[in-house]
Amino acid sequence: MNDRRSNDIIPFMSTYADNWTYRSRLHVLSIQLIALTLLLLPVISIKAEDFNVTESRKAVIYIRNTTRGLPTSNGTGFIIDQAGLIFTNKHVVQPGDPRATDTSLLVGVPSPDDPDLLDYFIPEIVYLPDTDDTIDFAVLKIAAGNDYPKFKSLAMSFDKMSLGRPVAVIGYPFVQETYPVLSFNKGYISSTRVPIHGYDYYQTDAAINPGNSGGPMIDSLGQAIGIVTMQRIGAENMGYALQLGQVQPLLEMIQTAAKKVTPSPGPIDPMSIKYPNVIRPSLESWQITDAKIEQAGEIISLHNKGDQYWITSKESLPENFQLTLHCGVEFMRTNQMVNPGYLGNMRDFCLRLCTDRTDEKILLEHGLHLRMCNTGIILSKNKKRLQVAERGTPAEWFFLTVTRYKGYITIAVNSNIRLEYQEQEPITGKYHFSIGGYTSRLMLSSIAVTELQ
Repeated sequence: MNDRRSNDIIPFMSTYADNWTYRSRLHVLSIQLIALTLLLLPVISIKAEDFNVTESRKAVIYIRNTTRGLPTSNGTGFIIDQAGLIFTNKHVVQPGDPRATDTSLLVGVPSPDDPDLLDYFIPEIVYLPDTDDTIDFAVLKIAAGNDYPKFKSLAMSFDKMSLGRPVAVIGYPFVQETYPVLSFNKGYISSTRVPIHGYDYYQTDAAINPGNSGGPMIDSLGQAIGIVTMQRIGAENMGYALQLGQVQPLLEMIQTAAKKVTPSPGPIDPMSIKYPNVIRPSLESWQITDAKIEQAGEIISLHNKGDQYWITSKESLPENFQLTLHCGVEFMRTNQMVNPGYLGNMRDFCLRLCTDRTDEKILLEHGLHLRMCNTGIILSKNKKRLQVAERGTPAEWFFLTVTRYKGYITIAVNSNIRLEYQEQEPITGKYHFSIGGYTSRLMLSSIAVTELQ
């Protein structure tokens, strides 16, 4: 017995040196176990199946905003009840420029038979904040016909998330041709409270792109905890989502307002959906008049070593149209003497419309002629200046939208209308259009043409 007792208490009765060695080894072992646990924790806690993504994706919907005069915008939302209420962003629902009118919304809901396919509904607006309210939040409503199953809804949690918790964002960040593509991205809460315009947002390292706007940020249980709103410019790998707790006080009012909104039951006939005619950025789509042109994947690049250059479409524009180009313009120095004129000569970009004189140099202002440079925009018609606007070609990639409807012309850069003009004697007929520039290199990634009725 004495020997057994002695063996049991050896660690506690050892000399100071031995006891210190024993405790040190235990301490080192504990640190190693903690480090290993922390290393494995992200792997364990961030599995896709933990987010219930198979079910939660069925409530995440695609939103298309078509506003005459502005580029078509795409966003996301999520259904919060079986009656068809949808949470999204205000900026997804409203046009980017308050002067723009004639907005139509289209909602794509994952099909009950295959969530990779979308059934389309025409929504009605239930709630938009007042103009002086900075909350980026809106509510839509859709309705299902008698033969359509009840909508799948996303559970919501209004509890505040703690720092470091795993989250995911689900949405439609881009559209492939006319097909919206769903994306699921994981990350963590990197800040639990970021005040933006008086409201609290989560910050996350989950990948967020513009089309994710309005979609849900979900926790590991698949519950919506926030509404994805923005990616801050200049903040790498940082996205933001409005905390659901910020909209919780509005729920009773929203439910009351929703009872008065009666959207038309859907889904609608897919053949009734109007899509723009996409002119692919490939050499086969253009007549090359005077330009050095290169193609790299889905982007074409053209220039003429600083001199004038242009290409002409093989397809003609309708008489009433909306033309949207996604492009980038870089300055290219020329060896010739340059007269800057009114605009200067950096990032010079030209678009020529409504004329059959497409073989003449692009700076000649035949038909309707748009010239953009780093300092401004000039709209001309048959060599007569119609209107001038400040702020010209952006230094980064941009969307240029030119709309002509019954003689009314608007020029928009990204989502802002820069120039408006009403023709007194509109040019009639259908014509090809030319794109080019001077002292610049032009890159094109997409061109979309919509005929306006």
